[in-house]
Amino acid sequence: MPNHQKYIIFMMSKRKTEEDLIYIYENGVDEIIEKPFNVRLFEAKVKKVLKRLRLQ
Repeated sequence: MPNHQKYIIFMMSKRKTEEDLIYIYENGVDEIIEKPFNVRLFEAKVKKVLKRLRLQ
């Protein structure tokens, strides 16, 4: 389904290979949170996305 900028999609994954990441991004994920994840990094990514949404 097309997203049309309605939703921001975060995905948590432990996969880190280049092929996996390319597949994930090509299929509509906006941000990947790699497990185990750092809470501060997660917070920074969420703030970045929210800031981008406010500018639109």
